[in-house]
This record gives sequence, structure tokens and C-alpha cells, in this order.
Amino acid sequence: MTPNKKNLQPLVITNNEDIKYAIPQSAVFLDRDGVIIEEQPNYLRSEDAINYIPGSIQAIKDINDHNIPIIVVTNQSAVGRKIISLDQATLLNKIIMKEIENRGGKITAIYMCYHHPEDNCPCRKPSPMMPFLAKKQLNLDLGESYFIGDTLKDMETATAAQLKGILVLTGHGQGEYKTLDATKRSEYTIATDLLDATHKIFA
Repeated sequence: MTPNKKNLQPLVITNNEDIKYAIPQSAVFLDRDGVIIEEQPNYLRSEDAINYIPGSIQAIKDINDHNIPIIVVTNQSAVGRKIISLDQATLLNKIIMKEIENRGGKITAIYMCYHHPEDNCPCRKPSPMMPFLAKKQLNLDLGESYFIGDTLKDMETATAAQLKGILVLTGHGQGEYKTLDATKRSEYTIATDLLDATHKIFA
């Protein structure tokens, strides 16, 4: 499978479940790299490079225990840059979903923008298109939902989609946090990691 220049929509990866909630459902949106798994300096290319951030799977299980769906929203331009294929990127996401499931957690869906930044696609974060698409497809209440990410692009996505943004200090988070002035810092909830973020949600 190769990206088509005319196809500027995100790829949606699920566990082969046809899910649409009967009534609007709150959700927790997560970035992938730097939030669930460790950031790789030259993109995630292979299964053996997948390293889970301590506490991240427990955090996912805690969210699951509240019957709240988890939606991963991720930019993976390694595909558009021809570093890995779309099939490889899809497989890596499925491996992550399966490993989390094996450890007792569940990700409902992964929305992946795989385009090159110069493609000017409508789905690449900080565009809110992927949360909006998840809202439409799954019947989600974005106003009662959260977005946990490690970059300012994630927080901009949260703001644009009217999600409650939580910036974690894993991945790029510490560096991003240092660039914020006091006013900007007050706009977001700050958490040390994904597990801490879930504690703040359910406190």
C-alpha cells in the first residue's frame, strides 16, 4: 500500500469493531510517540524499537476502567517521507494496539496522518480534523473529552477541537513547556506523564 497524493485523509485503524455509540460519549484522545511509547529520534521503524513509557499502559487501563474510549491521534510523516511504507506504519500501530490489549488495556481506534508536511493535507496536527472525524464516526462529545499530548501542536489541536488539553512532560513535553510564558502555561493542565494525567482527569 502506498500513499496516494489524491488521498489526503487520515488512516483509521481499529480492532475490526464497528463502534458508534448510541449517545454522545466522552473520550480521551492520546498522542502516540512521547505519550504512550518513547519518542524515536529518526521515527519508529521496527517493532523492536517500541518502548512503552513507564506507567503508560497502566494509565490506559485506568481510563478503560471508567468505560471511556481511548482514541490515538498521531502524525506519522515517516510514510510521506518514504522512510517506511504505509503498510509498515499500519502494522506497527496494530502491534502497539495488540500489546496493550495483551496487557489488559484497549485502544478503540488510531487515527493516523501519514502525509508529508509539504502535502498540505487537512488532517495533520494541529488541524482538528482527526478529532472531528472521530466525533462523527464514533459519536463522541468533544466538549467533555480530553487530549493528552507532549507537544504544543497537540495542545493547539485540543483547543481547535474544543478538547481539554493536558501537556505531559515526557517525549518533547519538557522542552515544549520551557518555551511557554506564564500566561500560556496557565492555559493547559501540566502532568509529568500519562499516568499522572489520568490521575488529574479522575481526581
